[in-house]
Amino acid sequence: PPFPAQAGLFQKPTNINTVKTIAYVPSIVATSGDEFKKVGTESSSGTALVCLTGHIKRPGMYEVEMGVTIRQVLDDIGGGVADGSERIKVLQTGGPLGGVMGEEAFDTEIDFDAMAQSGAILGSGGIIVGDETTDVVDLIRNLVAFNQFESCGKCFPCRLGNTHMLDVLDRMCKNEAKPGDMQLLETVGNNMKIGSLCGHGQLGYNPISSAITYFGEEFEKRFNGELEKSGPFGDGSMILPSRTRP
Repeated sequence: PPFPAQAGLFQKPTNINTVKTIAYVPSIVATSGDEFKKVGTESSSGTALVCLTGHIKRPGMYEVEMGVTIRQVLDDIGGGVADGSERIKVLQTGGPLGGVMGEEAFDTEIDFDAMAQSGAILGSGGIIVGDETTDVVDLIRNLVAFNQFESCGKCFPCRLGNTHMLDVLDRMCKNEAKPGDMQLLETVGNNMKIGSLCGHGQLGYNPISSAITYFGEEFEKRFNGELEKSGPFGDGSMILPSRTRP
């Protein structure tokens, strides 16, 4: 804070849009807003850009109508799970601050409200696809490491919260979890939601909370040291940025 809508260019209220938003303008001006709203859902009009990556047969960036299901995007557009894999186990959506979805949520519509209700976020439209070999806890640890590195450090709930959560996840992936670590994740995450100044800290716990919703059993096995340090994100060793913020 202050946010651009309050004090941006020349300290005046400033509206900032993405290239995608601006790209909609010509067609809306040419055909009217009512025509634009004919595509999509009642609460989420128009189209969405989604970027498929990971264990998917046809990775890439695609424009889809709001309202199609994630399963349709995966199967009809992405071609299903990549060759050599058996099934799609997990999706991570909306960027590092987004959510995680299990197979039972793949019929969720591409819609801001529907995805939020499922615990995920449409956000930037990124969809990381993980097959049956994906170590969900290690995946989340990589996301939290990125969020910890990107924290500006201005407010301590975000600065310290991300660091504490990364420490806990690091211990879990090394099979060195301590009693109370699962509760510590929840406590720190909820404090970040309440006390952080901006969305970076407020959403920092979302990858963990949504992953626990769909893969709670895997977290418990990690906590109890029942899983090997393996998976597509390495052998339990973190690929960190060149530096981390204290």
